Amino acid sequence: MKTRFLQINFIFCFLSLNVTYAQDELFIREYEPISKEINNWDEVRGAWLANSIVAMAFDKPVATRNFPEAFTPYELMTMMPSVEKEKITALVNERRNNPNNASNIQLWTFIAEFFSRSTCQSSNGRSHGDPHFSSFDGNSFSLQSVGEFTLAKSKTGYVNIQARQSASGEDFSLNSAVAMNVGGDRLCVYANEKPDSDISTPLRLNGQPIRVVSSTYFLPHGGTIRSKGNEYVVTWPTGEKVSLQMNLTRLSTINISTFIFPCVMGGYEGLLGNANGTPKDDLNVNGRNNQGDLYASMSKFGTVFDNGQMNDANNRAEKDYLDRLTKEFGNSWRITDFTTLFDYAPGHNTASYTDYLFPQVHRTIGDLSQNQRTKAQKKCEAEGISGADLRGCIYDNAYLEIPPTPRPTVDDPTTGVVLHKLPKEEMKPIVVPVTTPNNNTSIAPPTQVLNSDNSKDGGNTSKPATQTISNDKPVVIGESKENIPAPKPTYETKPVEAPKTNPTIFKGNTNSIPVNKPLPVEKPAPVEKPAPVLKPSGTTPAPASTPIILKKGG
Repeated sequence: MKTRFLQINFIFCFLSLNVTYAQDELFIREYEPISKEINNWDEVRGAWLANSIVAMAFDKPVATRNFPEAFTPYELMTMMPSVEKEKITALVNERRNNPNNASNIQLWTFIAEFFSRSTCQSSNGRSHGDPHFSSFDGNSFSLQSVGEFTLAKSKTGYVNIQARQSASGEDFSLNSAVAMNVGGDRLCVYANEKPDSDISTPLRLNGQPIRVVSSTYFLPHGGTIRSKGNEYVVTWPTGEKVSLQMNLTRLSTINISTFIFPCVMGGYEGLLGNANGTPKDDLNVNGRNNQGDLYASMSKFGTVFDNGQMNDANNRAEKDYLDRLTKEFGNSWRITDFTTLFDYAPGHNTASYTDYLFPQVHRTIGDLSQNQRTKAQKKCEAEGISGADLRGCIYDNAYLEIPPTPRPTVDDPTTGVVLHKLPKEEMKPIVVPVTTPNNNTSIAPPTQVLNSDNSKDGGNTSKPATQTISNDKPVVIGESKENIPAPKPTYETKPVEAPKTNPTIFKGNTNSIPVNKPLPVEKPAPVEKPAPVLKPSGTTPAPASTPIILKKGG
């Protein structure tokens, strides 16, 4: 009976795989006219771009760049003439509206949105200081919470940004770490406490330490990391960006500025709001606007700094508002062991960084003396801080001596670039991507050593940077046999043992995915520091050193 069951199960899996491959082949045939148009624009760069678009749609790594520009797929797409993009967009929309196979609608929707981003105005949201928030729609507020939160997340999960807020003293908190799903690559940045023994770099890619010692670091799924001074700029293969300004001198904090496209299907959610153009619903909790009665009055709290005194009634009302905002809105965006993107040391999990009772006292500008407010205001205005950002700047400077931090401007690497024609190359045929019925892929691959000019990083040659590459074969539509060498960096392959435990990414609608039990974990090691204060009625979840990630729809 058991043998018969195994035979039936094998036949079922075999038929399922054949159906999947047939669907992929049908999609590739539908995609050929679009690939041809992109290749007509540029036979070398276009081949890589056409390849990369399909790879992203199938959640696969992109092929190695065979041209000198260090662009993401989105950045390269923006270099195409408008006439070409409009023609390709029309073809993609036709496929999306009239697919030969209904199961490919999600793929065509992804590709259609990829091209539509070039005509969509991006929105900026921030979390900075201790910390203050500016939503994508222009709402401003503060949360002195301690824990790990969803900062911004697209409904598909392709863009997911999480922030860890840690206590600074008894009344203030700061952003101490950021975790991101960059189109399939899990990237974390730690300002102080690291999840492992490597303290030489704040970056972890898929659980592995990496160092950016050249101008651009290529992520396996098409994104990039660019480093300039104390700032890292992370760019998604679809064009979204995050600027991380590191302050590692005294307070060890990170200012996070996020640039997204609000036109994507499903929109956004998280502490930075839904990017729908309406600031009044950014503080909604489970679809309900609990703070609507206070929204208008908050704009009046402490906006006059030179009147000699603050209104005590307004100050008390603001503290009540901050308490409600923390307990209702802030807590609604706390992450769990099953949604976290962070790395954890053995015996730690998200509960290790959570304190539901923090802060016990909310500090406001009204608690400052007039002299303190005036002095801080002058410093902020001298650095060009104004409008909604002025209040947070005064707060930070007066209480914690945090220097004024203007909104960052992120450079466009395509500005001023002229694409010169490259030699025509012989292209290989399309390779159908390897998939399985569940399309499960690991996001912790082996590593490759990146050789570059170490003088930019203090001349330390004992710990070279690592460039991570995925185990998965990239989808190949037209890969050249002879690569055109790009400027530094150059690459030298060196196998490195992959992590023992890897998060799992699921593609598609997670409602159709079988419920998975949590990963088994070992008994946590004793923690020397006192346990954090938790919600009195809450229960501490079992520690888990590696989270499960639901990439799309999670």
